[in-house]
Amino acid sequence: HRRLQSRYKAIAHSPDYNVIFYAGLSNDEPMPKGKKAYALLRDISATFSPSLIIIDTLEGIRDTNGNDNYSLSVKEFTDLRRLAHQLDIVILCVHHTKKKTDYEVEPPDSILGSQGIAATLDTILIMQAQTGTKDVNLFITGKDVEQQDLALTWNHPSFSEPSSSATASLGHAQEQVYAYIRNHPRCTQAAICAATDKQKSQVSKIVNQLIVRDLVLKKEGVLICSV
Repeated sequence: HRRLQSRYKAIAHSPDYNVIFYAGLSNDEPMPKGKKAYALLRDISATFSPSLIIIDTLEGIRDTNGNDNYSLSVKEFTDLRRLAHQLDIVILCVHHTKKKTDYEVEPPDSILGSQGIAATLDTILIMQAQTGTKDVNLFITGKDVEQQDLALTWNHPSFSEPSSSATASLGHAQEQVYAYIRNHPRCTQAAICAATDKQKSQVSKIVNQLIVRDLVLKKEGVLICSV
């Protein structure tokens, strides 16, 4: 419990003392699993009326008995979804991804365990470390959200506000040109040259780089953002 408190205070700019911790390692008895865990969530909701319950990690309340097949996972996570809707709260579950392999997989396929997990949840957020840095990519998808690829830059003691991963790695000159196109849709390269005081050849090169990245579209001589 003490470790949870200290870690929370380290990342929270202004700690909210309404945040309540149930520290599994500090309890004399292990956290309940399966239906008993859901009963505990109901009790917490009835007692404190929270808007959000975070379970870290999800495996701590699962009652799989080593059996993690598709149909059982679908039933388990359907029950959890139903509980969230009944209580009218957000239940955010922390889970792990598989170890990296030599071949690329779609982010939802990296979720550890049965594919029934990804198939059942309302919203999925997958954090993937950027090699050689503390920065991460954040993939978001779900039944009621627009699919997004975001980038979060590590800024001790926490991360920056998320930005589009497609634009996070742009250089200064590319950012300037992209920002102008975003703020002036259907502009021409000549207009960019005049506004940014850059040479025609430099602007042409940057625009082509943005087109290759699928950030900009060129139609009938004018430019528009695609992201």
